[in-house]
Amino acid sequence: MLRLKYSDLSSDPSVYDEIMQPVLHSGYLYKSGSVHRGTLSRKTRDDFQKFWCSVDQSLVFYESDRSADPCMQISVKDIVCLGVTRPDTSNNNNNGFIDRFRYTFELYLTSEKLYQFGLETADALHSWTKSIGKATTPLSCHCLLTREFERVGLLRYRAMLDPQQWKEAYFVLQKSNLFICPRNDGAAEDIINLNRLQELSQSSSTNTLF
Repeated sequence: MLRLKYSDLSSDPSVYDEIMQPVLHSGYLYKSGSVHRGTLSRKTRDDFQKFWCSVDQSLVFYESDRSADPCMQISVKDIVCLGVTRPDTSNNNNNGFIDRFRYTFELYLTSEKLYQFGLETADALHSWTKSIGKATTPLSCHCLLTREFERVGLLRYRAMLDPQQWKEAYFVLQKSNLFICPRNDGAAEDIINLNRLQELSQSSSTNTLF
């Protein structure tokens, strides 16, 4: 699927003034209002607004699938983290009225804003998060995003071989495995098995991106 923008049709309809990249995915999404990081709370369905969206170089929002002009867009360059939330399959108490979306994902932006999105099926969640993840990350991450993941984003880190030097890479979290992917092309360069983690410390240093 391509989104094409024509130049002035009265002059020459065969000329385009802009040709955008192929749309990776499109469909309806339910979006909450933005909050700042660290303030995300439990939201009901009434807190979400329905938009027709597409993702390529930006996540673009339209009032409906018939709208010609977008009402909002988020550049993929501004996304530093994508987090995915699925229902706890060990909890069988799923009967009765559900007042919120069981499938959600969050986008953390460089502006410190956070947006939460709601979906009604696992397939829709996977399609959207895979597409946004691929638009946001280099090729080194893409093969990992075809399977379910919990989080993908950009981090600064220090490796034991060069502990004085901060490096930047994309990280993909799949269950207990944390994959480190270089910003250039290639495959994941390292894997951390979190089940073998002996110590985890938290720092307020500005050297971390999220």
